[in-house]
Amino acid sequence: MDPLSVSASAIAIATLAAQTCTALSDLRSLCQSLPGRLHAVNNEVADLDLVLFQVSLLLEDRASLPESKVSVIPHLLGQADKQLGEIKELVCQLTVACRTSRIPIFRAHAWQKEQSRLQSLQENIRTVKANLNIILGASNSQDMTKIRLDIETISTVTLESSQQQVALKDNFLSGLAAVDQRIARVEDMLRTQSHQVQASQFTQVGTSYDMSTTRRQRPSSIKKETQSTITRSDGIGIRVTPFAVTCHTAQCVSFALNGDIDGLKYLFKNGLASPRDVSTTRGYSVLRWALYGKQYETCEFLIHAGADADYRPIACSDNSPRNKACHFLLEGGLSSNAIGALRFITKGGFLEDFIEEARFTRIHKIIMDLAKLSLEDEISQNPEEINSVDAMGRTPLAWAAARGDTRAIVTLLSHGADPNIIDVQLSGALSNAASQGHTVAVRLLLEAGAQTDLCHPSGEKKGSPLNCATRNATDVLLLKTLLDFGADVDASGNDGKTALVHAGRTDNASFAMLLLEYGADINAISADGSTPLTTAITYNSHNVLRLILDRWHEYSVCPRLKGPNLLQIAALYADPQTLRILAATDHFRMKYDNQYTLGDFGNRLRQRPDLTDDLALSFDDLLRVINQVPEPRREKFQGFVDHSSFSCSVSRVNSELTDSQKDPDSAYSADGSFSDALESLPLMTDDSLTTG
Repeated sequence: MDPLSVSASAIAIATLAAQTCTALSDLRSLCQSLPGRLHAVNNEVADLDLVLFQVSLLLEDRASLPESKVSVIPHLLGQADKQLGEIKELVCQLTVACRTSRIPIFRAHAWQKEQSRLQSLQENIRTVKANLNIILGASNSQDMTKIRLDIETISTVTLESSQQQVALKDNFLSGLAAVDQRIARVEDMLRTQSHQVQASQFTQVGTSYDMSTTRRQRPSSIKKETQSTITRSDGIGIRVTPFAVTCHTAQCVSFALNGDIDGLKYLFKNGLASPRDVSTTRGYSVLRWALYGKQYETCEFLIHAGADADYRPIACSDNSPRNKACHFLLEGGLSSNAIGALRFITKGGFLEDFIEEARFTRIHKIIMDLAKLSLEDEISQNPEEINSVDAMGRTPLAWAAARGDTRAIVTLLSHGADPNIIDVQLSGALSNAASQGHTVAVRLLLEAGAQTDLCHPSGEKKGSPLNCATRNATDVLLLKTLLDFGADVDASGNDGKTALVHAGRTDNASFAMLLLEYGADINAISADGSTPLTTAITYNSHNVLRLILDRWHEYSVCPRLKGPNLLQIAALYADPQTLRILAATDHFRMKYDNQYTLGDFGNRLRQRPDLTDDLALSFDDLLRVINQVPEPRREKFQGFVDHSSFSCSVSRVNSELTDSQKDPDSAYSADGSFSDALESLPLMTDDSLTTG
């Protein structure tokens, strides 16, 4: 099949995709709104339409390409045609059902029957789209390589005339222009997609949730009157009682992750925690957790408080806080305050020593602005060092990705740099770019063949690029780009935490909605037993919590609300607003389960240092809702039907629990082994946490 015929097929299938989008739009107009899963399908089809158009342009421009270059495309087009046909037929059936009955309960039934089929079709469309994206990316990378080879060919010609010199100069300038054009093309495409994502999410939820993706700053959870009694010069208290709770989400770690310096001061002042405490699972110190959360001012406070900047975590692939601070400084893109805090951690010439011992090649140094030389010239003179690694196993491309240097990335890739080399920390160029929020760099790397989910030879798991992006980035399009190239939406590291769990911690409703659209498991259980729901409660992520409780039926199965663990989490961490959101949910009202009433949760709440009258009253209201035997409420049920679903609490709330979840005192929501010194909760042995 010649390229032009394939191009015509791509255009025909793109037309079918556009017709399918029109059918979905008509269904939306008929029903006033669509469930989230249908919105997700619509977005996938719209994306595929755009990709098919780009494929047709590629084939028209390269009509002379050999058959081997386009042989796989007809198969993908055939799959797309089949899936689009099924989606269009299904949408037509739903449209007929909606026109036949104006009663919401029957509309809901029609949608519920087809939910699993729609999700399967969406996944199939996404697979086709990801494969076509990879082909387009490879084509773009080949273009850049060809330009470079043309320049090198002319460079080898003996410059015997001024005409040859002019030709060399023109080709060199055209090469630079091509780099700029490619970067600009990617930026324009991402800008368009960003507007589409924002518009789609607004269409679904309007102003119901705060969909901003900026990293929020939480206020201190310690009462204001307590804060005023603690100053920076206060001595650090010595804990005289052993820790009994071990969890990543305990107060000490939560304060470090969220930059709550006043909260840390309270714990240290009262001997409830120490700046040198270390978790037994990862071996992270409080300082390392603060760095993990990129809370640089908190890091400086902890150093003043006596934290050990040289304490190494358990994993050989992990770094001490001081080494990690050096990495952050060299990666750049920091505020002046962040630089000051990191410089304080690396004071005493440590950064200079780190650079000296890092075994950077000249290409490395050019990338990091440690040498003012031409990158192109250096690569031409030492092409064998294009994939050279430093002492940490990082290539020049990995550093360029971390710094978001798109020009250097395109240059290195055009010279054959490998985007899939992994360093000793089990990170690669794609993870580095994703972690720093460099969306354009991520797209360039993916187009060059960077893998979204690398399997490490050692078998050790580390957070994927998608995990890194969800934890640290603010651009929802970065996540979408990774997912469009086939990233596993439920990938996790050894801790078992998926991207949706991380979105629950940071209260990023935009991220959470996108992940649910791409099929994220709403009940994914981490190694510590935490889920997206329990994480949202623990971190008082109100927007994500409302999203999960209000709209789960549009994307997924019911989020598990299993007692007594949920009340344990609420008693330990929830603020009044979180408690009110939980009390208002239909889940508790639809089925009585006496397991929710087990345990002295009120006593646990009263031991919190941030206890207020509002908090106590809100918790009492939640207990009252749970303890009452619900009666049928027609108006509440009708409202639920209007959301096109039914509560699944009747079937889910008494489902089997694992052994750890049956234990009323299990740290079901805990992440790992970090203690918050609430001695009334004997969840672990005294030696589960070490202090130094």
